[in-house]
Amino acid sequence: MANHSPITDREIYEVALSALQSQLDQTNEKMASIRARLGMRGPGRPAASTDGARPTPKKRTMSRSGRARISAAQKARWAATKSSRPNRRSQPKAKA
Repeated sequence: MANHSPITDREIYEVALSALQSQLDQTNEKMASIRARLGMRGPGRPAASTDGARPTPKKRTMSRSGRARISAAQKARWAATKSSRPNRRSQPKAKA
């Protein structure tokens, strides 16, 4: 009679985990194939809505030079506005 060592719980779990990982890989491959047929790029892309509404676009970022141009233009507008108004500080307030 052969002396066989009993299979431990750890070995059973390792085999089960390996089989589940294999199934997961196959499922992911099938999902990628379906996404490719639908024109989707991957799981990071938002799903298309069924009610026709568009997903919110990504936040736009502005370069440092772009912000500087906008700031300079706004300062020029303020300077033009301030120069066209009479200087109110030079006139003393009338006391009632």
